[in-house]
Amino acid sequence: SDVTTGASSDITQATNILKQYVSKFGFDNATGLIDTDVLLKSNIIDPDGLENKISELSRKLYEQCRDTLSANYKMVELVAQRLLSDETISGSDIEDMLHTVEKVSV
Repeated sequence: SDVTTGASSDITQATNILKQYVSKFGFDNATGLIDTDVLLKSNIIDPDGLENKISELSRKLYEQCRDTLSANYKMVELVAQRLLSDETISGSDIEDMLHTVEKVSV
């Protein structure tokens, strides 16, 4: 699959954020609130282990995102159609659209 330059940049940025989540902000239950970069520099932990934790978190978050988008497909489609016609949408417009989808679904 071809990855566009924009998507490639997004993936790089997401990877950097995930690395910070795991290594700096304690988003890994196994390591807790420690700075794993300090441990990596001291060769106390295995860099492959950190890579695996980041990959695992990435997969988990990707699945959650995909599931959320799938569960809200009507809203995603409505926003996409609106963006195709208007190019930009305000936050209040999205809220109005959400309320419209909710009323139709009920």
